This record gives sequence, C-alpha cells and structure tokens, in this order.
Amino acid sequence: MNENYKIKVAENFMNFMYTLTERVQKRYSQTCAEITESEKLGVPKNLGLLEKKAHQIETLVFLNKSLNKLNKCILGY
Repeated sequence: MNENYKIKVAENFMNFMYTLTERVQKRYSQTCAEITESEKLGVPKNLGLLEKKAHQIETLVFLNKSLNKLNKCILGY
C-alpha cells in the first residue's frame, strides 16, 4: 500500500476523532453546567447526571489515548 495513502487515511480518521472529541467535550461542559445549576438551586444531586458525567469522562480518556496512539503511528514511533 502506498505510504501517502496510509497517511491520508490516518489524517481523515484523526479529523473524525477530533470532531468526536469536540462533541463529547461540549456535552461534558453542558452536563457540568447542569450539575452546577442544580447545586445553586439547592436541588439534591441527580445520580443520572453524575453517571452521565462519569461516562463522558471515560469517553474523553479513551479518545485521548486513541489519538495519542494514532499520532505515534503516523509519526512512526
């Protein structure tokens, strides 16, 4: 397979991963804002929101690790 083709495919995949990461980060920020707002209003902590936040953190960690591995593959080490 042509080396330039591999790099082009990897770059497209990285762009997809960055877009996905950005979307999850936006959702995470919204979830944090919802939690903060409910705390200001004195509402008891919502377990669903806390679980959602934890899942979003796990997703961001996974995406970050995947992007790091992909960068290493592209750079060749």
